[in-house]
Amino acid sequence: MDLTAYVHHFQRRVLMDAVNEATSSYWRRRAETFAAVGNARCDEIAVACRNRASVALIPDGIEPEVVEALREES
Repeated sequence: MDLTAYVHHFQRRVLMDAVNEATSSYWRRRAETFAAVGNARCDEIAVACRNRASVALIPDGIEPEVVEALREES
């Protein structure tokens, strides 16, 4: 892979990660993952993830149009 292609792919992944982390569904999934561990520290992290989900910039996931635009860029 050449440098230009690598940088383009890296930029796309950073953007996709940022968009994902803005969704409440992302944080709810993270909470479920930590809650499944079943120890006190992971339970605390699960609560923090649920709290983060409650203030997410994108409440119910990424709009299909945004997903399609990101796919077109790849």
